[in-house]
Amino acid sequence: MPFNGVGVFNRVYQWVQDAANGIDVDATRTDTDSNDIASGLTNCVTRDGQSPWLANLPAGGFKVTGMGNGSASTDSVTYGQVFNSPSAYTGTVDTTGATVLVTTQAAGDSSTKAASTAFATQLAFQAALPSQTGNSGKVTTTNGSAASWDFLYNIVGNHEVVVTTGNGYGATNTKIRRYTTTQSSVGTAITYADDANAGASFTINTTGLYSIYTIDTYTVSATQQTFGVSLNSSQLTTAIESINAADRLIISAAGNNANQAAPSRCVRLVAGDIIRPHTGGVTNSTSAVTSVFAIRKIL
Repeated sequence: MPFNGVGVFNRVYQWVQDAANGIDVDATRTDTDSNDIASGLTNCVTRDGQSPWLANLPAGGFKVTGMGNGSASTDSVTYGQVFNSPSAYTGTVDTTGATVLVTTQAAGDSSTKAASTAFATQLAFQAALPSQTGNSGKVTTTNGSAASWDFLYNIVGNHEVVVTTGNGYGATNTKIRRYTTTQSSVGTAITYADDANAGASFTINTTGLYSIYTIDTYTVSATQQTFGVSLNSSQLTTAIESINAADRLIISAAGNNANQAAPSRCVRLVAGDIIRPHTGGVTNSTSAVTSVFAIRKIL
């Protein structure tokens, strides 16, 4: 073999050595030696591109310099093509199964740079928003097809029931208060009913956050008597302090008119919930000032 496997060419014969050994010039030996040289040259890469590589060519840590830019899909590329390429590219790059990382541009960038997922999400959100001008302090809302700005109180709406002037208890539901006067009843989120047997109830029609407060007192003496608010309770003849704790939203106590209490709570309620003024069955105020129940949707 003309090459020894690590790039060193070894000749078959050494003519000087042959002369020293008394070996005359011989056509056969000369052909063998010359053919070996020819075989070695044939295994070389020609400068004019006649002979292609037959295996991977290790560079030994050196560079291939002076290359032209690649143009075909099987061409090698130069450093300049990769890092100093022009902004316009007309080819096709298949990135199936790959992740392409790009810099997220500032909002409003309208250049032809590649858009990151973050940029696209931001742009899509901005495009979906109505105009910002003149809408300070407002929040977005939608009618199901288009977004708009409005104040939160307009979106929530005006849903409230306020009743006053205690009127004893239900004949059947003996721990549920009744009222004589409807001071306010607006909106559709709450339905108020007052029944001689069932007492007062407030049915929630719209899921949301509600504010509830109640006032009551025991006019006979300063002895503290319990009152409060229950949620979906079935223990309507049981004192508020003894019903299931999960059904008890508010509990307080009051004595005579000088010691009335006004407890309140904000709570999330769902459509179908029933709120009741639930007491110990003793508080008995009939005053519009010291016997009040109010519930309002706030969100």
